[in-house]
Amino acid sequence: MGRKGKALELIEQCVALHIRVGSKPLELAQVQGNLAFLHSLFGRPALAIYYGKLSVNGFQQLRGRYTQMDRTLRQGFVTQNKGSYQSLYGWLVDQGRIGEAQQILAMLKEDELDEFTQRGQKQDASAMKA
Repeated sequence: MGRKGKALELIEQCVALHIRVGSKPLELAQVQGNLAFLHSLFGRPALAIYYGKLSVNGFQQLRGRYTQMDRTLRQGFVTQNKGSYQSLYGWLVDQGRIGEAQQILAMLKEDELDEFTQRGQKQDASAMKA
């Protein structure tokens, strides 16, 4: 509705509330991602990166818990939150922080690598049975 200033104020209050009440990690990471996006709109790349990193770190912690989950559910989680990783990657590249940007890109590729490795292990096990 064109009220970015009010949105920023409300999201900042929301983050503080989530931290104070100890809300679910997924919700906190999503709210931090929204705050990062708003800071980027206001031309505050340092704050966008700061909150973007908090958001992505939250998602990474959750991904660690989801390793035993069904592959389809894991992929859904990654797909749902992919935008936060991509935004952070872009902000880091824009600031010339290429090494950090590459780390974010590697995080996005983790699931693909895990799937490829697991597929190879299954094929090896099948070959040994034959």
